[in-house]
Amino acid sequence: MNTKNTTPETTILSEMEKLIRLFSFYPEGHSYLAVASTRIFNTIQQQLGGVNTAIYSVDRRNISIGSVVLDGFGKLSKLLFYKRIKALIIHNTVKLQELITFVQLVSRGDLILPRDKSMKQLLLGGNISGIEVEEVDYDTIREELEEESDQQVETPEDTVELENVVQDLSDDEQEAIRFINLIDKEANPLRYAELSDALIVIIQRLVDIEKYEIPLIAIRTYTQHAYQNKRGQTIVAMAGKQVGLIALEKGMLQQVTAPIAMGNPYYYDSSIAIATIVGEPAMQELSEIMIKTETMQSLKFIARALSVFGKDASHHLEKIMLSGNYRAASVAIDTAAGMKPAPEHTVAHGLKSSDVRIKKRSLQALFDLNTTTGNSIIDKLIAGAPEQRMISLTISMIGKYKRTAFVPRLQHLLSDEAIPYSIKHDALLVLGEIGGRDAVNVIITSIFGSAALLPKQYPEIKLAGIKALALTMNEVALANLVKLLENKDAHIRGTAWSTLYEVGKRINV
Repeated sequence: MNTKNTTPETTILSEMEKLIRLFSFYPEGHSYLAVASTRIFNTIQQQLGGVNTAIYSVDRRNISIGSVVLDGFGKLSKLLFYKRIKALIIHNTVKLQELITFVQLVSRGDLILPRDKSMKQLLLGGNISGIEVEEVDYDTIREELEEESDQQVETPEDTVELENVVQDLSDDEQEAIRFINLIDKEANPLRYAELSDALIVIIQRLVDIEKYEIPLIAIRTYTQHAYQNKRGQTIVAMAGKQVGLIALEKGMLQQVTAPIAMGNPYYYDSSIAIATIVGEPAMQELSEIMIKTETMQSLKFIARALSVFGKDASHHLEKIMLSGNYRAASVAIDTAAGMKPAPEHTVAHGLKSSDVRIKKRSLQALFDLNTTTGNSIIDKLIAGAPEQRMISLTISMIGKYKRTAFVPRLQHLLSDEAIPYSIKHDALLVLGEIGGRDAVNVIITSIFGSAALLPKQYPEIKLAGIKALALTMNEVALANLVKLLENKDAHIRGTAWSTLYEVGKRINV
């Protein structure tokens, strides 16, 4: 930064501006911030050694000490002024955490006028004593901004200045950050194309000198710019070319996916946008991270990113379902089920897992979807499941969801001699839970009909049939229970009577 003055005050402001820039672009807690903050703070402390108090007056264009205007601090003065700061006072007793807290407060959010708590209130809430602010009047700022907006016109000089700034970037990462910030805050749609072209220059120039971290920030800004402002396929294609250069050829894919896995609010959405441009390699990286983590929050962040890819992410979600990581598999199943339209066969992939919990989660998701394809998968599962446990689990869910579509399948189970008694018993009770005319007819025909073969094989199954009829609370079912009061078998008559008695109590209640 060029300044005509080299006083301790100008050095303090120069270092503070660097610190504010850093906090504007790095997520809170970033390791680089800790190192840079300490280094910049030590510089400020050295300069404050011979100064008891540094008082700066601020307007929208300049920062002054008394009547002396300091050059080179236009952006910092604008930022402070927009944060309603008219005078900034730094004491030589300022502590590192006080300075960092102040910088965080000033750099937080866009360059907008705060409408809730004032900067002074925020500082008091943080117990900051070494730095004080005197705030400007809100109405005055608003009037001046409106007046400036009315007078502002596009000129050829603006374009020339922009080009000059880009050409001067060379290897100055701090200037690159400042310029990226300028682009990110731009609100004038007429300048989008110009600014986006400038971003391309930033990216290319800094990649050429192999400084990748700042280009990655530029890529995020650029991609977000393209998506948010709907610049069309051309600009997205250009972004894709640059993303490929940095994220793939330069081996920075992990830097793209890390903010997604961490749920970093500063980079999250733009990282997803970059990931969609990278495509398959990004999905591969995200799925590998998902398989290895047990942290539910991270799993949800990654799954949300994968869901953006839609059906293209299906085979990655299927791989996660069979990974053996129950938490990751559960989130993958939920993610697939939440897609529109949901890929039912991907949702059902969890049924192939050796973990019964994952099978159950996958099965439940199919029931929740309740689609024709999903129900067909469930029906085939009952018909061909090698495990008795899976058949029993599926039957119980049919009853829980009261799915009448599966009544024919339950009837087939009752008539199939190869099906064990326990499953037939469960199928009867589920028919009772489903209720309705079709379910009642199956119970009566299979258990109490004159041609019913099942009771001959398992005489005691009639008792389960009585309970199933009672569960339906259906008039036809109750009428058949009454008929059983005349049955020759005393055990059946007694069961029918006690069952009707319980039904009567439920009706009265």
